[in-house]
Amino acid sequence: VAARFQERQRQNRSKGPGALLTFSEVISAFSGGRTLQSASDHLRKGVEFQKVLEWLVAEGILMQLATYYHFLPTRADKNRKPVSWHVHIGSEERREFKEHLTEEGLRLLASRATDTDELWFLLRFVA
Repeated sequence: VAARFQERQRQNRSKGPGALLTFSEVISAFSGGRTLQSASDHLRKGVEFQKVLEWLVAEGILMQLATYYHFLPTRADKNRKPVSWHVHIGSEERREFKEHLTEEGLRLLASRATDTDELWFLLRFVA
């Protein structure tokens, strides 16, 4: 999904100037019960909010967002003590997601996953 979003942005960028966002930034803008206006304000200037919203609806992301947005590392409570994780983060996960997540973000998702398949799902969702 993140790759499709990036591709959509590259295609639209060729049609005019605009800021490029990560998929995680967009999802984060819609999290926390924000209104559409608040989500729009949260995104950088130069972003065509209506087009972003249309893409999220067309891809069926808004319903998924309602279920999974709380897994975003940016939503984590920084004051909470780190939780130990039971799912091993291998070199493959680190290599594939190092451009999208910090080590802390990887560990946070691993602490929320119940098995390796769920970890991969969360990594792909967030990245």
